[in-house]
Amino acid sequence: MTARRIGSALAWVGFALGTYLLALLATLPAAQIAGWLKLPLAQVQGSVWQGSAQLRLPQVQLENVSWRVGLGAPWSTPLLADVTVQDDSLKAQSTVGLSWNGTITLRATQADVRLNHPLLAQALPVPLEGTAHFALASAQWSQGLRQAEAVQLDVDGLSLMMGEPLVLGSFSAQGEVRDGQLKANLRDTAAAIALQGEIQGDAASGVSLKARAEAKADAPAALRDTLSLLPTAPGGGVLLQTRAPAPWLAKAQ
Repeated sequence: MTARRIGSALAWVGFALGTYLLALLATLPAAQIAGWLKLPLAQVQGSVWQGSAQLRLPQVQLENVSWRVGLGAPWSTPLLADVTVQDDSLKAQSTVGLSWNGTITLRATQADVRLNHPLLAQALPVPLEGTAHFALASAQWSQGLRQAEAVQLDVDGLSLMMGEPLVLGSFSAQGEVRDGQLKANLRDTAAAIALQGEIQGDAASGVSLKARAEAKADAPAALRDTLSLLPTAPGGGVLLQTRAPAPWLAKAQ
């Protein structure tokens, strides 16, 4: 047998083996993969290419997580997955890509969530109620959030739940993340408070909020009394300042 025939035979064997492995993977139950990898999933249905499950995280359980995996650009992002999350107070969808170097990309991401959802409530410094809508055009996650473009956050019907509920109104923030640095502008949209400020930070120093707030003419007396307890801002109104850790941001290289 000549070298050409041997090479041809080996190529056919490789092709047949590859086809068999792809067929096996395509029909392999997702529950079996989740068991092998010890993923925090329950009620797993379907295959690795299309299926659904419950995601069980510490103190949080997401009831309905579904996915559909397809092929992307083989030289950069070989796998793309359309992921949807739905439960009583959270709805989210995103196209998630996995690159050869382990970078995770997000595209066309949107989420609607109640602020008292366990996923958020455990991270908020004070109990809040309201509905948040989050959207971003694209993002990259590599040992933390490194890049994010066209980030938009709208919070409607925000209320502070300490004693009697204190209705604050609706606010929005627009920003971006560049090389792990977060910068965003904050303002009121339909609120009892005239608010304008900025949010910025990184993984090393944390994220800080600096804003100037002033009660509008139709603000309730309870809100005016609360604002009167805060430091006065230059030019009138009050000064809002806070800082929170940001381990979810990528560290500067």
